[in-house]
Amino acid sequence: MPTCLVVDDEEDHRDIGNILCKAMNMETVSASNGLEALDKCKEEMPDMVLLDWMMPKMDGIRFLRELRSLSGGDGVYVLITSARGDDEAKDIALRAGANAYLPKPFNPPDLMTRILDANIV
Repeated sequence: MPTCLVVDDEEDHRDIGNILCKAMNMETVSASNGLEALDKCKEEMPDMVLLDWMMPKMDGIRFLRELRSLSGGDGVYVLITSARGDDEAKDIALRAGANAYLPKPFNPPDLMTRILDANIV
């Protein structure tokens, strides 16, 4: 069963990500910031990361760059979510190594579609 690491500093957003990923037959792991998420990736690399951009301690972009430098991190599908919905933000996220970008607030069906697009489940 594929694993999704849900990284967001807001508990409600982590809960939504976990519920949707579990509904799509994925195991889930959660982290509240990039540093915690990086530690979890070093323990066991997930198949997918649902990643918030703006977080304390280590933001999503910095986490993403660190993830891509880890052994096996280049094969992880990363979907960044952010309150920044502008094209510049999307370009920054994709250039940093994200596979997809979804502005917040998002509808659960949109997130599920993006997860299906990853071809993990």
